Amino acid sequence: MKKKRTWIIIALLAVVLFLGWRYLAKSRGALDPANTGEVVNDVPKPTSGGTIAFTGKVLPAKSQLVYKDNTKVIETLHVEENQQVAADELLITYYGQNTVNLKIVELQNQYIFLQENIDWYYTRIAEIDQELSWTTDAGYIQALNKEKATLNTQIAETRINWIDTNDNIKKLKDSLDDYEVLADFDGFVYEITENGLATSAYLTLYSNSRIVRFEVGEYELKYIELGKEVTVEIEGLGQTYTGSITYIDQFPNNPDENGTSYFNVEVALPDNLPIGYSAIVRIEAK
Repeated sequence: MKKKRTWIIIALLAVVLFLGWRYLAKSRGALDPANTGEVVNDVPKPTSGGTIAFTGKVLPAKSQLVYKDNTKVIETLHVEENQQVAADELLITYYGQNTVNLKIVELQNQYIFLQENIDWYYTRIAEIDQELSWTTDAGYIQALNKEKATLNTQIAETRINWIDTNDNIKKLKDSLDDYEVLADFDGFVYEITENGLATSAYLTLYSNSRIVRFEVGEYELKYIELGKEVTVEIEGLGQTYTGSITYIDQFPNNPDENGTSYFNVEVALPDNLPIGYSAIVRIEAK
């Protein structure tokens, strides 16, 4: 009787251990739900020629965070939330731009005036040289040479002002960047925060281009390389796309943790896919 009871206990323990192993394996993704033999995420290394699957999210490929310049006052906000914008499209204009533009016009007119003076001086010198070529009057020759010397002095002085004016025009044009904020890429205005903190972005712009970002453990990283073709399944859409790896992080996400290190990897996707959708990335383990 005791032996029979002992064998029953041993059998029950075996069943409990087996069920526990199955639960842990599934919870860590070691078993593919479709039972295809595919390895999913943080799992033992697959045999050569198998497929590794990683889960990730669809994200914008680029983002632009615009912070308010607290030394200036916004004159015009040219966009609104959810608006599509093109690269280099004007987003924000600060007060002061019109004043700078007026000064640029003033200096440009001055630059033209100085250039015309320099041209006239050279024209007059050419006339003097022509007169000197035929006159024999000593007093007239002396007067012409004196005028010519004065004109050369005026050319030198005017040229200095001409160069300075041109430099000032360039500086003012460069300063216009301080009064305008342009879009860095084609995309859409995700959010405008009117009363946010000084450390918060006033305007957030996301690109229309998309990526899927996922984490790869150090043991699977050897199967990841730039340009490698992968398949990406967007579960919520029921669509599968072919893409290529465009980015591999060189620094792990968890450097302060013990255990396996994980690295961000990105794959390019078609434009305008829904942001935040779950994706399964499948990569050949070879």
